Amino acid sequence: MVCEKEKVLRKISTSNARADGQKRDGPSRGKELVNLPQICPRPERAPVKRSVPPKRKEELRCLRELASGLRGELVGLGLEEVRLRCRNRTGGALWASRSLATCEVLLIIIPGSGSEYPGPWSTISFCREAGTESGSVLPYVRRATENGWGVALLCPNANVDDDGRPLAGSENPCSHAVSAWDDFLAKCSANTVLMVAHSNGGQAAIGLLCDRKDDLVKGARLKTVALLDSVHKSVPSHDTDVLDFCKTRVVDFVRSREPVGSYRPKPWAASNISGGCRCRSGGHVDHLGVPGAVKEVVFDHFIETLSPRNSAATKS
Repeated sequence: MVCEKEKVLRKISTSNARADGQKRDGPSRGKELVNLPQICPRPERAPVKRSVPPKRKEELRCLRELASGLRGELVGLGLEEVRLRCRNRTGGALWASRSLATCEVLLIIIPGSGSEYPGPWSTISFCREAGTESGSVLPYVRRATENGWGVALLCPNANVDDDGRPLAGSENPCSHAVSAWDDFLAKCSANTVLMVAHSNGGQAAIGLLCDRKDDLVKGARLKTVALLDSVHKSVPSHDTDVLDFCKTRVVDFVRSREPVGSYRPKPWAASNISGGCRCRSGGHVDHLGVPGAVKEVVFDHFIETLSPRNSAATKS
């Protein structure tokens, strides 16, 4: 009986304490909520203007001067800027020889990623460090012009306009290459087309072969492609026309310690085929240094391809 009474008394005391706590705490809590101060919006801060260090300003000035100088060199070699049209809109641009309408041989140059400016093979900074003879396309343009060939220099990295909107038909390097061919290059008079592409430009070149194979591959206008350490991984295996063309007419000059032009740059590559293409040494261990190191061998390869013996083999 005593235990039962104690349990009842404890329940009564606990309930009374809860009731007292609610009476005591309830109004105060409500009052605190009512009297909370209103939060005012934080005033907008003026954007902070970060100053550019003088050394960086000088570096940017030098890069702009180099880019302007490259444009001047291209104009001096007979090239001019051509704006592309895609879906009735202004698209990207390329630089083409003024003699493109009458030339018999056309050399298409596709740089790698890194610069929106026309001229560098990769970044404008590397072009400044290595010099224009190694870091830019100028030696290739000059040599092709001396041979009497027409030149088309694509700008695959200029993908947006001044307002940041995608350029029609040039949203990425592959679409830019296709638009350049459809809108301009396919209409030129040259029946012999050569192509040289570096790094990510190799991916755009392979994409162009696949998308326009009827004109380039089956039509036999494209004689050979020289890739300069291309980053493409493979060639579509389901497309036998492109696959056979890459195995026989495309050469990838890869970075290697072997002498420039060596036919065994990668001893581990089966049958000296890598990425679906034949391999030769680019004569340099640095990816960005391959175009400058291999230019003489590339043009020797072009001249050999255009020889009457090889031309007859290509037609057959």
